[in-house]
Amino acid sequence: MTINTIIIGAGMAGLIAARQLQDNGISYMLIEKEPIVGGRLATVVIDDVGFADVGAQFFTALGEEFKEQVELWQKEDLAYEIGTEWTDGSIRRFFADGDTRYAIKQGMASLANFLASDLQSLHLEAEVVSINWVDDHWQVFLSDNSLVSSKNLIVSVPPPIATKLLWDVQLSADTLAEVNRLHYQPNLTAVFVIKGKSNLPESGGLQFAKKDSILRWIFDNKSKDPSQATPIITVQANRLWSKHNFEREAEEILHDMREALEVYLDNDAEIVQSILKRWQFGGALTTYPHPILKDENLPLIFAGDAFGGQGRLEGAYLSGLIAGQTIVESNRVTS
Repeated sequence: MTINTIIIGAGMAGLIAARQLQDNGISYMLIEKEPIVGGRLATVVIDDVGFADVGAQFFTALGEEFKEQVELWQKEDLAYEIGTEWTDGSIRRFFADGDTRYAIKQGMASLANFLASDLQSLHLEAEVVSINWVDDHWQVFLSDNSLVSSKNLIVSVPPPIATKLLWDVQLSADTLAEVNRLHYQPNLTAVFVIKGKSNLPESGGLQFAKKDSILRWIFDNKSKDPSQATPIITVQANRLWSKHNFEREAEEILHDMREALEVYLDNDAEIVQSILKRWQFGGALTTYPHPILKDENLPLIFAGDAFGGQGRLEGAYLSGLIAGQTIVESNRVTS
């Protein structure tokens, strides 16, 4: 049996593409190698303490289409506003740029789980071993020795991973050049459980503009759930520091990030637990200017946060939306 579309990667783009196909009655299979969905919409739960986001902390909505979607998430009691300001890390200086920032109640993974909750063909812990184009259809081999065939393929994992999976496929020269141009930055993120109080602003977050800091931002997850009695603070290192320190021992990385955080804690506050998350593909350094990239000769679409020129959650959403819509439209033409 050959289904219409295989989607690889259940991050934001893959989830939205799958929902588009399902809503239009098109057969699909969404394949994700991890046991959970969401990609960098990631949340860790700390027993008897609470939760902490370890990927995206908040997002903006700049385009009208995504604003309308965020309004629906607000009505679902998922998303909420956390303000229109950012800081330079000094706590006292705030800059209003007019862009409303949103967060997700109970953590960003709650949004991914919501989007995946009614998907009928989601396959977790299904790792793709190889992809081939044979006799006008795709053959996707999985680590459990199963084989899935489809007419169309959407690849929403980071392009460096995608090119490895498609190693045996003859992509068009233009497609290959564009995909190889897309690069990602590594990211180091730490979570600290605090006994005591922090000096973070009411919004819970600080974004850093100062180049002399190793930090990119700090976020107190308690602001997303005031019922959490214990502060759980997520700290993300900046791009260059993450790159230069990515391979160090975890305890060494946590030590340096802990020191950077302690400036924003009360003198008698104590860090009682630490968790390190290494993101090999922490964010797109270079992006493709259009929401999707279609191969000229094959029914293949690349999608994700590296497409649309945004590198943000909104870009991933729109990329998945247009990838799904493209399949829907092509199905109408051929039916």
